Amino acid sequence: QYCLRIQQSQSGHSSFGQQVVNVAGQDVDDVVVSVTPGSEMSGTLLFESAPPDNFKNFRIFIRPADGSGMTPNAIVKPDNTFVLPDVFPIPYEIQQLPMPQGFYVKSIQYGERDASDGRINVTAAGTPLTLVLASDSAKVSVSVQAPDGSAASGVIVILAPGGRLALRSDLFRTGYVAPNGSATITGVAPGEYKVFAWEDVDQSLARVPEFRKLLEDRAASVTVGPN
Repeated sequence: QYCLRIQQSQSGHSSFGQQVVNVAGQDVDDVVVSVTPGSEMSGTLLFESAPPDNFKNFRIFIRPADGSGMTPNAIVKPDNTFVLPDVFPIPYEIQQLPMPQGFYVKSIQYGERDASDGRINVTAAGTPLTLVLASDSAKVSVSVQAPDGSAASGVIVILAPGGRLALRSDLFRTGYVAPNGSATITGVAPGEYKVFAWEDVDQSLARVPEFRKLLEDRAASVTVGPN
């Protein structure tokens, strides 16, 4: 079974269509895909506490959960609202945002649904999106040892969220180990994490939960509380 997806842009606007195709040992002819224009998604950005100083020109990005296609984005207006153009009826996720120092996305609300697990399953035009930013993030200090017990250096450390937040790629944090084998990672949201250390890794692959699960027995676990 395959999903045939079409996206096209014309005159500054985008259209989308998809159709499931079953292939069972023979050619499939005359597949029809209905294409419809994207819709706008209105949203609001809220702060759990006081917003940072000089907060302006902050841009929201959502991307298709399967990593394909266009990434709707919009600048947050002075009244903390935004409008994402060309949104299609597919699952999206919050892309890692250029956050003010110490802030992170604490909760995601799509209409009446709590989407804080990271999946925004767009079903109908006009459903609003609400993001809440918090600043009670913490820092995590990590020590990495080589197999012989000496300090490892030049190593990438990745903190990957676990549990229901395992799909929240925007909560991933990375750091690089100093010559003394230590790394300090800041802006870490409260929650459960797995800590991985790699000499070399494709960071996009490291964000895939199924890949990380293969290596979890080699990772350290850490619980981060609010700061």
